[in-house]
Amino acid sequence: MTDQGARVSAEFGNITVPIATPGSSDAPTIRFTPLRRRRVVLAALVAGTLLVGAGAWLALRPSSAANGATPARGDSTSRRVLGTDSARRSEAPPPPPPPAAPAAPVARFRLSISTQPTGILYLDGRQVRSTPVIGLDVPAGRRRVQVKRDGFAPFDTVLTAQPGQDIKLTRRVLRPLGP
Repeated sequence: MTDQGARVSAEFGNITVPIATPGSSDAPTIRFTPLRRRRVVLAALVAGTLLVGAGAWLALRPSSAANGATPARGDSTSRRVLGTDSARRSEAPPPPPPPAAPAAPVARFRLSISTQPTGILYLDGRQVRSTPVIGLDVPAGRRRVQVKRDGFAPFDTVLTAQPGQDIKLTRRVLRPLGP
C-alpha cells in the first residue's frame, strides 16, 4: 500500500485510513450470497418505486376540487384569485342569504285510477306514470285527467277536488280505434 489515505483532523486527532490501489488483492469487497443479493435488489426496487410514486403524486395531485365541485369548508387547498389585490383576497366570502320562509302547505287530494287496458296517466297535460295508480297525492283544485294508449281512444275528464278528498276512477275501459 502507498501512503494514500484520508486524513481527519479536528477534535478526533489524526486518523489515517488506507485506500486500496486498483489491481491490488487487498481491496476490501462485500460479497453477497445469491439469496441476499435478490433481497437487496428487491428492496431497492420497492424503495425506488415508492419514491417515484410519491414524486408523481406530489407533482400531479389536484390543487382544487375536480369537476367544478365546491371544496368543503376548512379545505387546505389554496386558490388563486386573478385580478385582485392581496387585501381583497383575505376578505371572507359574503354570508349566504337567509333561507326563504317555508311555503304554506299545499292542500292535496288522493287520486286512484285503473283502466283496461293499461295506459299512461297525464295530469294537466304532464305525463305522470302508467296505470293503475293508487293513492296519488295531487294538489287540490280543478285538474284535467287523461289516460292515453296507442291504438285506443283516450279517457279524458276534468274534475274539481277538495282538500283531503279521495277520488277513485276505477275500471275505465279504453275503446279501440278503427274497425
